[in-house]
Amino acid sequence: MDTTSKTKSKFDLQRSTFRDPAWILRNTAKYIQSIAPWEVNICEASVTFDTEVEVLCTYSWSHQGSKDNPVIYVPGFPKKWALPQLPVQLRPSGDNFIDAHAYSRHTQQFEPAFQALMLMNSDARFTDVDILTNRNNLLTLLGFVSCERSDQFGLNLHIVAYRTSPLGPAFEERFTTALNGMANTYYRVVRYRFGNLNMVVRHETDAFCETPDTVFEELFRGIDIPDDSQAKIQIPILHESATAVFARGTLIPQRQVAELKTSRRAKTISQCWIGRTPNLCISKHEKGLVTEAEMKNVWGECVQWETDQQRNLRRLAGLLKQIQVVMGSVQSGRGVLVRKERQAPLQIFEGKLGVDDGLPIQITTQFWQCDGGDTNRIG
Repeated sequence: MDTTSKTKSKFDLQRSTFRDPAWILRNTAKYIQSIAPWEVNICEASVTFDTEVEVLCTYSWSHQGSKDNPVIYVPGFPKKWALPQLPVQLRPSGDNFIDAHAYSRHTQQFEPAFQALMLMNSDARFTDVDILTNRNNLLTLLGFVSCERSDQFGLNLHIVAYRTSPLGPAFEERFTTALNGMANTYYRVVRYRFGNLNMVVRHETDAFCETPDTVFEELFRGIDIPDDSQAKIQIPILHESATAVFARGTLIPQRQVAELKTSRRAKTISQCWIGRTPNLCISKHEKGLVTEAEMKNVWGECVQWETDQQRNLRRLAGLLKQIQVVMGSVQSGRGVLVRKERQAPLQIFEGKLGVDDGLPIQITTQFWQCDGGDTNRIG
């Protein structure tokens, strides 16, 4: 049996999908350290959800803004789940942004969240926050520690040191209704414990639904929402290229937020767990013709997923801590986390100066005020 030709063919097939990693290395400077999957530390503490989540703020992007002058609504306008009469034929709905923040802000992509936070929870402080990130970054790193096949990627890292599917959007559009005609990408920022880490996670929310479920004990500080006629544009934290804010929207408790999917459930449960999203609808369709769709509470499935993935979740917590420790020694506070290709280890580089400062100094001064000593937090 000639195994050489088969091995070569398989190797060639894998390499044919390789992309030049130059695009993820463009903002890197000095190499610091590599971390292979088998070198990841395992967090000693269990990674569980203790039924308490703190909703720090919510917001949605406004159609009134532009790429050069972005505007957000706070607390924002989520879409409401509305089951139409079935069957429903879905068609691709044109251009859709996977990440509205990347479209509206090339740098300092957490800045809008802190403008919203200034309105909804201005007394919040992040001096005890270990990790500030979005859900997609956590899913990417979870794939790495789980030894799943994942594509190359690059993530920007920042330390705050203070001294003293195409049918998916169409499905969401047909199965939700806009509140007051204001429908755009809606985000929530939540805080919870992740093993030994204090985590703040930003995630997109597809919709909300009516539910009597009270599984969540949540801390939610609302704001006074003026009448539309009295709502005025404002900039809570003034700095160059600041995101403008309208105090308009609807306050939604965490127990009502939902994910809407047209894809497999297995991958979606991890999204629900990380975003603390208890409700999920996955439609059944054939070539876009939806014949079945039902909103369900899936927190029981999330708890089971947590049990099944406990080792990988603890490895993820350990990896995040390793990255935090490494970045604590980087004097500039800037870093880039890179995986050049599939099966490759993670590499940590120092980030180039002047590329992306993470957050404006006005925001870090407001939310990372310390009683004394040093704090090092990765963002």
